[in-house]
Amino acid sequence: MLNAVGGQMLGAPVSAPCPQGPISGATPPANSAWVYITEPSPPGGVESAPPPNAPGGEYAAIANGSCSAVNPASGNSQIEVTIRFNLVLVTPIVAQATANHVVISAAVVYRTEY
Repeated sequence: MLNAVGGQMLGAPVSAPCPQGPISGATPPANSAWVYITEPSPPGGVESAPPPNAPGGEYAAIANGSCSAVNPASGNSQIEVTIRFNLVLVTPIVAQATANHVVISAAVVYRTEY
């Protein structure tokens, strides 16, 4: 999933500090994106036993530090993909009005087909 998003965002580094959440409210590095794959409407904290929150090809893993456990989807489960992109503007007037950056966040819920 990370490679698919990276292929669509040419020239912008794409990473995932905790791919299965929790979704961070922090700001990604300048002109970079963070991608999260979680259950729909993910909670704000670490989950040790989440509902399906990863693509079916991933391996299950326990919660680690500030990252939620990985529970691969199967059947026809719903997963949510969230992208947070930190756009740093070059235009001085617009940059001053937006504190030198704009964080763009988008989320979509998909149904798996395994």
